[in-house]
Amino acid sequence: MGFVSEELNKTEKQLIKSNKANNMAVVYGKEASIWKGKEKFLAILNKYVEIHGTVYYETQRPPEVPAFVKNHGLLPQHEFQQLLRKAKVSSQHPYAQDFIGKPYVWTVDYNNSDEFEAAIKAIMRTKTYIDSTSERHTYNSFTAAIPIWHPSY
Repeated sequence: MGFVSEELNKTEKQLIKSNKANNMAVVYGKEASIWKGKEKFLAILNKYVEIHGTVYYETQRPPEVPAFVKNHGLLPQHEFQQLLRKAKVSSQHPYAQDFIGKPYVWTVDYNNSDEFEAAIKAIMRTKTYIDSTSERHTYNSFTAAIPIWHPSY
């Protein structure tokens, strides 16, 4: 069905803008196995930004997560949102790729290191920050669409 993102008031938007980190990425991958084989991709990303991760672990850091990644473990939703708000670059879900797109969502083949590095450089040059909620993702829009997806409502 999609998702609803929070709607921010003017003060909250300004606070996010002022707390934005220019050299930070959040890579969402809570399972350690997701990180396996991504060392080259992460090393390129790490040349430009400080990488933060959200990989679950019980007692020790998973070996699949490189030492240069600042792993926060699993975070409550509120803390995860705060972390994302600080980031300039974050990994995205395919839905975000299809319906939000650039400049907020970039899709690249991380197996093509030249393409990936060019995208990182372009992202780092952007001045964009999310200052508004897409109408498509507001509570009102979401609830209005329910009868379309589920006519029995």
